[in-house]
Amino acid sequence: MASSVPSTSGLQRAFYTLGTLTLITAVLYFAQVVLVPLALAVLLAFVLTMPASWLEQHGLHRVVSVLIAAALGFTILGAVFSVAALEIRSLPTTINDPQYKDNVKRIMEPLRGLIKQIEELEKAGLHMGDTAPPPGKHDEVIPVIVQGDKQGPSVLSWLPSLARPMLDLAAQTFLVVVLTIFIMIQRENLRDRLIRLVGKRHLPGTTRALDDAAHRVSRYLLLQTGTNAMVGFGVTAGLFLIGVPYALLWGMLATALRFVPYVGIWVAAALPFALSLVMFGWLSALLVLAVFLALELVIANLVEPLLFGHGTGVAPMMLLVVAAFWAWLWGPLGLLLSTPLTVCLVVIGKYVPPLRFFDVLLGNAPPLGPSDRYYQRLLAGDQDEATELVQEQMTNRPPEEVYDQVLLPALVRARADRAREEVNAEEERQVVRTTRELLEDVLAHMGPVGPTKAGAAAGNGAAARPAVRVLGCPAGGREDELALRMLGQLLQPMGAELEIVPPRRLEAKVRSAADGPVVVCIAVLPPGRLSHAVALCRRVRSAAHDAKILVGRWGDREEVEKLRAQLLKAGADDVGVSLLQTRRQILPPEEAQRAVAAAAGQLARG
Repeated sequence: MASSVPSTSGLQRAFYTLGTLTLITAVLYFAQVVLVPLALAVLLAFVLTMPASWLEQHGLHRVVSVLIAAALGFTILGAVFSVAALEIRSLPTTINDPQYKDNVKRIMEPLRGLIKQIEELEKAGLHMGDTAPPPGKHDEVIPVIVQGDKQGPSVLSWLPSLARPMLDLAAQTFLVVVLTIFIMIQRENLRDRLIRLVGKRHLPGTTRALDDAAHRVSRYLLLQTGTNAMVGFGVTAGLFLIGVPYALLWGMLATALRFVPYVGIWVAAALPFALSLVMFGWLSALLVLAVFLALELVIANLVEPLLFGHGTGVAPMMLLVVAAFWAWLWGPLGLLLSTPLTVCLVVIGKYVPPLRFFDVLLGNAPPLGPSDRYYQRLLAGDQDEATELVQEQMTNRPPEEVYDQVLLPALVRARADRAREEVNAEEERQVVRTTRELLEDVLAHMGPVGPTKAGAAAGNGAAARPAVRVLGCPAGGREDELALRMLGQLLQPMGAELEIVPPRRLEAKVRSAADGPVVVCIAVLPPGRLSHAVALCRRVRSAAHDAKILVGRWGDREEVEKLRAQLLKAGADDVGVSLLQTRRQILPPEEAQRAVAAAAGQLARG
């Protein structure tokens, strides 16, 4: 009965989270008239605060600095939109020019031939659908595409329908300007109110989230605007040289649409490509594509990596997903705002625990660590990918880190999951078996054992005496024995020798040690099995009072301090929580260096 409580509470939390997200999405959708201008104002404030702060630092009053920065920023935006509006206004006249009618017919000729072939197949009895236009009607379609309907409504009849959207646009523009100015003036007050709203208990996390969001979003917007402007300038210059009309309009469109990740630049390229195809033919259209492709390759692969470093912190695939979400939610403006808004969500999820799922779902950090991936691949029976993962880790990290942070956690996790009956005995054996094969067949040749000192020492007779003799005893089972094998590989380069002894033979082995005192290392991986280690410590201490007894409670950094006193009382000299720490306890750094030097001298003399 008790085991059903966690699953029930987890299900309730999942429904609560789903309901909360649904409610937030509904609010964002139905309140977009207010929230879209607010989001625009906040993002513009991020950008304009930097020049305003610079002016304020040089002696101007806060309000004067904000007004100057806002006036400069909105003047630039107004000029850009005015030029774009003038270009768009004259674009239909160029497109409907009769001189391009023959070009359209020539381009549409392959399509007309395809339609005729479909009609011939239909006459032959093959069912190709009933939507093809009747024969002889294809030529009538093309003039309508180019010239439009001559009997369409006049421009004056459109004015009443345009008045309402123009008034709404003017009102929202005014609201954005006013909100931006007030946010910039009252930024400290708004920050403190947000901290108070979140709660003083989360003060450190909220402070870091606000600072990180402000820095990351401001930096992203400034750098992205700069790189997009470079692309727009290049597009304008390239299309002007090719002779494509309205090159300035296409350059501004490329600058704006490139805020949409990955696909925006190609949406911007589609219109000048189609226009040049209609007006000048395939050669000009292909040159247009070449301009866009060359600029995107240079900016995306050379300029942006230098400027952005690690990027926005959002996973590349998720940028497309959230772009589609914000476009559905807020339309074209949501599409342009998708990346900065998503960056804010990732930062919030990074520092606010209840919203951590945003960081996991949208962030670019690996969702699983190396040890989790290794363990998951072993459970899935994918030994090849698990081996590749460990080999990759061994090429980038010291072997003791790979053993301590990848292999050992997998063994500990297998034992813990088996104790909770989340994996069966065969799956546990699979984890141990694969890890043992890695140690024997792969890691022994990649890891700390070089061109083997062990083999060279074996041929040197008396010169092969190890610097330290270690008796390793697994207290709990297969995982403990495998962990001792890892420790033995880490000790070999220092001339130390580790011999694995079963618990029943440990006392006799200690008593019969002919080379003087030995180091006894008892491995007991969590969870549990501690009573076995305590009993072994007492038996060894009673058999050899001068033996050095170490306990390897590897992978248990949280509970080890509670267990240390019990183990020390049973006769242990020290407790290690990692293979590296136990290696230092067996051979301190100074002794290890002397042992390595001595082993090298023996090999040189041999």
